[in-house]
Amino acid sequence: MTRPNDSKTALHFGAGNIGRGFIGALLAHSGYRVVFADVNEQVIGALRERGEYDIHILDLEARTERVQGVTGVLSTGDETVPAIAGADLITTAVGPNVLKIIAPTLARGLEERAQAGAGPLNIIACENKVGASAFLRGQILPHLSGAGRAYLEQSVGFPNASVDRIVPPFEGEDVLDVGVEDFYEWYVEGPAFKGGIPQIEGMKVTDDLMAYVQRKLYTLNTGHAIAAYLGSLRGLGTVADAMGALKQLSRCGRQWSKAAPRSCRPTALTQPSTPPISSGLRPASRIPISTTR
Repeated sequence: MTRPNDSKTALHFGAGNIGRGFIGALLAHSGYRVVFADVNEQVIGALRERGEYDIHILDLEARTERVQGVTGVLSTGDETVPAIAGADLITTAVGPNVLKIIAPTLARGLEERAQAGAGPLNIIACENKVGASAFLRGQILPHLSGAGRAYLEQSVGFPNASVDRIVPPFEGEDVLDVGVEDFYEWYVEGPAFKGGIPQIEGMKVTDDLMAYVQRKLYTLNTGHAIAAYLGSLRGLGTVADAMGALKQLSRCGRQWSKAAPRSCRPTALTQPSTPPISSGLRPASRIPISTTR
């Protein structure tokens, strides 16, 4: 079966658990040849050698998905700039603090595209940060020449995104194995795309991204934080432990019910307590603050 992106290449910065278990997997399932860029030599070497890996869906009915058509480059190596120059789409999942580190490399790749007269390109930063793509754009601009800036202004889109998928620490049999929850959401702002919106499995396009950002922040992220705060007071170790305690669950449920729009309540109330997922209390407690920085 022919897929809309079978002849296209997506470059994804970040070959960690989130990159492989979420965005990179969706791109591969949508037909892209996915090139992961990362500093981890072991992971990049395994991706280049095998060209595939397994995702373990940690749900009540566990299953495994195989992701194929992937490879990798060292983000500090000579192959990364040509990969940027030849990409049809670029995404990131490196962590907000790393965006400024990859910005000079992205700028060099955009300079090559400008010199070659390349077509439009979209760069989507899929980070736990509000306005991450716009932030990345601001980090790239100082490293561009006049020609590079002109190309960026005319042909490079930086659509902001809201992403949600729990990817807990996971120890598989293979270095590339990754465990994820079944539920995920990926919303991207449509008006910011340049040269058309790509067809990507699981990516939802919206004209009002902030509505989804606020929904996630004030229901899911805040719900996780409430569970983490109350769980810490009781000496518990994970969000699942906190949600499993009847009194904690009822308190969190009351808070969610007051704060969440009716359409958001089922996801917000059930997602954090998925039994196979073990999320630590400390990361969950920090999310509302780190997301808005």
